[in-house]
Amino acid sequence: MRVLIAEDSPLERNMLQDAVALLGHECLVAADGAEAWELFSRHGADVVISDWMMPGMDGLELCRRVRSKERAAYTYFVFLTRLEDRPHALQGMQAGADDYLVKPLDIDDLRLRLIAAERVTALHQRLAEAKLTEGRLEGVTLAGRALAHLLNNSLLQVAARLEALEARPDLPPDVTGQVSDAALRLNQAVEHVERLQHIVRVEMRETPAGPILDLQRSAEQAEC
Repeated sequence: MRVLIAEDSPLERNMLQDAVALLGHECLVAADGAEAWELFSRHGADVVISDWMMPGMDGLELCRRVRSKERAAYTYFVFLTRLEDRPHALQGMQAGADDYLVKPLDIDDLRLRLIAAERVTALHQRLAEAKLTEGRLEGVTLAGRALAHLLNNSLLQVAARLEALEARPDLPPDVTGQVSDAALRLNQAVEHVERLQHIVRVEMRETPAGPILDLQRSAEQAEC
């Protein structure tokens, strides 16, 4: 993961940077909130670990800005506090932070927070992908319904001409059979178009020629 550190103390900043690198994560480092915000705006981050009190922009304002920035990926925000600053940690979590670390840094505590961060960001990523897939499927469904509407209009015109043709008394017997067969196939086409309008997910079936769309099973999903 990419971890952005915002800490004005050089000693604590270096300790945290070394610990994050030791745990196998990429690290961006800022000496204050304004620099951290600039780095976040340019590069993004999976995790932000920020001190509360910093010159200029403090950790609380940084957290609010991170939460207000529209990004496809979720950023896990962790506050660094001292034991006596736990009320600040609660205020920070109310502002959008996910967790906090107590100073002085314990690498096992950091490891636990980063494990939690990885799980939460992965979950948000899966939810975002599912939402994107749902949006695409909705677009496919709308396109399918529009196509079905156009096909229905064309099929109705063909059906009307077939009916008029079948009603002619002077049709040769072989032509009558062909017209009846065409009417049967037309009815099958109408059924396929009807199923197309109700597709909510794609179901495939195997054929000797390879996998193809199973219209019936795809449409049945709408009824479940």
